[in-house]
Amino acid sequence: MIRKNEKDLKLEPVDLRIDRHILIDSINNNTMDWQINKTIEECVELMDVLIHYKREERANEQVCQEIGDMAIQIGILQHLFSKEMTQKCINRKLISIDNRNQRLINYKHREVGFKP
Repeated sequence: MIRKNEKDLKLEPVDLRIDRHILIDSINNNTMDWQINKTIEECVELMDVLIHYKREERANEQVCQEIGDMAIQIGILQHLFSKEMTQKCINRKLISIDNRNQRLINYKHREVGFKP
């Protein structure tokens, strides 16, 4: 249901930049504790909508709405903690995901007797 055919995927990065003024206002007008609580709330809402989506009880638009809410909170948290360290962690995770994907591809090729 969720998995798409490779030719159907449009793998262009999503623009997660947040307007600088909104970011600054949110950081200046709310405490760190409030930002953390807001992020927890958004995580729970995303989790809930994904659970219902799997049961086909929620629409794609509702999932996208919650992803957007989370993306904004993550952008704020990156600046509150460390944008540079977050980017390093993302890069390490992407390498890990790529390594896992390569192992899966190799396994599948061996499984079906693929010869390059």
